[in-house]
Amino acid sequence: MPKIESNENKEMVSKLSGLGLTHIQIASVLGISRTTLYKHYKEELDSGKAMCIGRVAENLYKMATGDISARNTLGAAIFYLKTQANWREVNTIEVTDGSENQAKFRELAEAIQRTRLTDTESESTIN
Repeated sequence: MPKIESNENKEMVSKLSGLGLTHIQIASVLGISRTTLYKHYKEELDSGKAMCIGRVAENLYKMATGDISARNTLGAAIFYLKTQANWREVNTIEVTDGSENQAKFRELAEAIQRTRLTDTESESTIN
């Protein structure tokens, strides 16, 4: 049986963790249980992901400041950081006085209610 904590396995766990594979998937690749993975590779699981997020964030910063000419990778960098580093876009919703809209909505709701009542009355007179 090969040594569990080989340098090759440590590098692989670090890389796979950084690429976003789940712990179950990484354990499967190594042919070990999750418990064994956590016991022997905790540091690689944590640092691998952190190192990849750091590299992508650094490249995104370089792109934003004009240091990298290959801007076509910007979307991939943003996607990676959203899915792996929990980056989020925040939308701001402005709330205004909606009294005019509320009145229109109320009129629409009343019209729908009247239509339903008329339809119900028509059905009952036919039978």
